[in-house]
Amino acid sequence: LRLTGAVGLHHTIYPMFWYTALGGTAEVAGKTVVGAQNIFFAQLADPNHHGLFTYGTRFFAGRFATMMFGLPGAALAMYLCLPKKNRKKDGGLYLSGGLTSFLTGITEPIEYTFLFVAPWLYVIHAFLDGVSFYVADIMNIRIGNSFSGGLIDYLLFGVLQGKDKTNWPNVLIMGVIWFFLYFFVFTLCIKKFHVNIPGMQETDDSSADAIMNNGPKTGDKLYDESMDIITALGGMDNIQTVSAGATRLRVALKDNSKVNEGVFKKLGAPGVLKVGGGIQAILGGKADIYSQEINDIMTHPNMQLAPKTEDTNKNKSETDTKHVAQTVDLASPVNGKFTDLSEVHDDVFSQKMMGEGFAVQPTDGEIYSPVNGTIMSIFKT
Repeated sequence: LRLTGAVGLHHTIYPMFWYTALGGTAEVAGKTVVGAQNIFFAQLADPNHHGLFTYGTRFFAGRFATMMFGLPGAALAMYLCLPKKNRKKDGGLYLSGGLTSFLTGITEPIEYTFLFVAPWLYVIHAFLDGVSFYVADIMNIRIGNSFSGGLIDYLLFGVLQGKDKTNWPNVLIMGVIWFFLYFFVFTLCIKKFHVNIPGMQETDDSSADAIMNNGPKTGDKLYDESMDIITALGGMDNIQTVSAGATRLRVALKDNSKVNEGVFKKLGAPGVLKVGGGIQAILGGKADIYSQEINDIMTHPNMQLAPKTEDTNKNKSETDTKHVAQTVDLASPVNGKFTDLSEVHDDVFSQKMMGEGFAVQPTDGEIYSPVNGTIMSIFKT
């Protein structure tokens, strides 16, 4: 049983209670183990286990053909369907998406290139993906996984465990078939139905270019791109909250109509999804980095990076960028006993991962803002 196509959730959904319900129970090393993934890891840890991993791996083995071979085949098909003049500009999107799927099993970057422009094509993909589980079961492929069905998990839980426990060579046989199956299906569908995947048509990028080229630049790429994103979102006044998942930048906005999607596409996003009250931009591993930088900029709106300048004085310390900040006095936010940060029972703070500071043991339960200011954002929790 597999659920796919849930917009806003992970690319493939395997809730742990499904593992428990579908995986049933098994006796491993004299102990009763409940749940498919638990059974697999128990067998993996049992030095006396011989023969194929059983039962639980049936809910994982079908992933590898799709994620390592099928979707990369689809990525190649989409690349070759692009007009030749657009391949250099937009081809990297499909190369990176196919490679990400192959190595890690994270399929969102490539799936989002066609999900929103042709949902029916995603239905075909979900069907082929489901068939892969059926075929993998017939071929007695018994590879489990911890995260997803990419090359990393294939090597760790397939090849390194031995053919007698996993039948890992069968994935390669099945994978070749799945690569060409996805390649021909996607090529046929895109050409016949003129699917408007990213890069298929010429777009007017003038407004996005205006944002990315005309704004002040500091030379710090992350900072400059984050400022471009803020502008593309309609400015700080239009942004309510910014967060990120594994591959998506999630932003709650006051007005969705102010978003300039072209900026996100120029930054490598295969898709921007407008949801109620905000947007989700697929930016891959950079999503979390952008989220942190944007939140930092919004938290300190008066702090700006100075443009990079060449330092001709060799006696000066090398400072490509510097923060121009305003000094403020902080009042104690709470009445209580001063405590050294190292004594706080939280490693994040006691080891100063969040920076220098101090702790206060409250005495009256009332906490005040340490500065006179305006609340710009607050976590819904």
